[in-house]
Amino acid sequence: MGGYHSRCIYSVSWSKVHGRIASGSGDNVIRVFEQDKSSQNEADSPNFSLVASVSSAHGVADVNCIQWYPTEKHSNWLATAGDDGIVRIWRYVE
Repeated sequence: MGGYHSRCIYSVSWSKVHGRIASGSGDNVIRVFEQDKSSQNEADSPNFSLVASVSSAHGVADVNCIQWYPTEKHSNWLATAGDDGIVRIWRYVE
């Protein structure tokens, strides 16, 4: 998954419900990755593709923390915290 952020990645969250990975970084971008269906049987080296991104997620501030909601009922919800001192709630829509 290298090369998607232009600055340091501060936080990564994997969802045990749907298997997506979300990342937040110093470039103030949230990125969501999904495992490629063709690599789901490859336990040693699964491949992931970028499926969503949000630029300027916290204005001009870094995204310091990111976390998926841990249960199936709200599994598409994501929380982020940034240098702006704000916690934001996001909903991933397929």
